[in-house]
Amino acid sequence: ENARKKGIIIITAAGNFGKNIDNISSAYYPASYNLNNIISVINIDKYGILHPTSNWGVKSADIATYGTDVTSYLPNNSLGTLSGTSQSTAIISGYTSLLVGSSIKKTNFIKLKNTILKSVKKSISLTDKCKTGGFFDPVRFKNIIKRKFRKIANK
Repeated sequence: ENARKKGIIIITAAGNFGKNIDNISSAYYPASYNLNNIISVINIDKYGILHPTSNWGVKSADIATYGTDVTSYLPNNSLGTLSGTSQSTAIISGYTSLLVGSSIKKTNFIKLKNTILKSVKKSISLTDKCKTGGFFDPVRFKNIIKRKFRKIANK
C-alpha cells in the first residue's frame, strides 16, 4: 500500500507451489494483494502451457510469460537452467524498465501496468489461470511502444 501511494509499481512472482492463489488458504504475497500497482506473474513453458509448479489465479495473477528452463548464472561461476515464477518476473521487470527508461516524463504505474497487460497474446490454456488470459508477447509490446513514440514525435 505504501509503494502504491508513492507511485511505485511492483512486479512480483506468483509463487511455485502449483496452487490457486485466489484461495485464502493458498494466497501468496505480495501477488495476492488486490492492489493496482502490482503485476503478478505466472510461469509458462515454451509451448505456452502453465508450468506444473507455477501458482495461478484469475483474480490474483495478472500475466504469464516464459520462466521454464531459463539459462541462468549459478554458483561457482557456472551456467545452468532454472525454472519458476522468479524467472518469469525478471522478464516482465525488464520490459517494464524499458518503458520507464523510454519515457520523457515520469510514467505513472497505472499506465505502465496497462501497457504490459495490453501486450498479451490470448491463450485458451491460460483463460482460467490469470486475469489477462494470456502470455506476454514482446512483438505486441514493441508495436505498442512504436505507436507511443509516433504520438510523441508528432506533437
